[in-house]
Amino acid sequence: MGLQATNAGIDFQQRVSAYMMILMEFDMNISLALQLNKSDKIVGLNFEACKSIDDLVITLDSEKNIYFQMKRTISLSDSETSEFYGVCEQFVKQYLKQNQNDIAYILATRSESSKAIIVKLKRILDGIRLANNLQVIKDLNREEKNIFDKVCYNIKKFIGI
Repeated sequence: MGLQATNAGIDFQQRVSAYMMILMEFDMNISLALQLNKSDKIVGLNFEACKSIDDLVITLDSEKNIYFQMKRTISLSDSETSEFYGVCEQFVKQYLKQNQNDIAYILATRSESSKAIIVKLKRILDGIRLANNLQVIKDLNREEKNIFDKVCYNIKKFIGI
């Protein structure tokens, strides 16, 4: 990655973090910014934390944590050298720590990222989250099923399946 791309990524990360700082400063409900069924407020922000997911860790007044991995642009991939693979790996590593206070793992990106991620994967994961089970998988079309399979492939590699 070139210097210009690195600076653009840092700028994106700072903008998202600044938005979260505004929510914290004005005691605003986290559900105003994120699709979470939480009425919690932000009480702490940790940047570049020494965690598996390190771009931003938000602590809520309920002592729950939300982890952000921020990528200005990203494409769906199951290549071990891809950014998406790295994001999946970080999410899985944090999840496997089994911390009851972890409530969300968020990939923040721009609308210019791959439509497979910002539209289709989002729709798939929202369906799973809202149904609170994997039954929605059977109703996926072929393209959505391929996307879901790539994510599953990445996850299975980390847990040794």
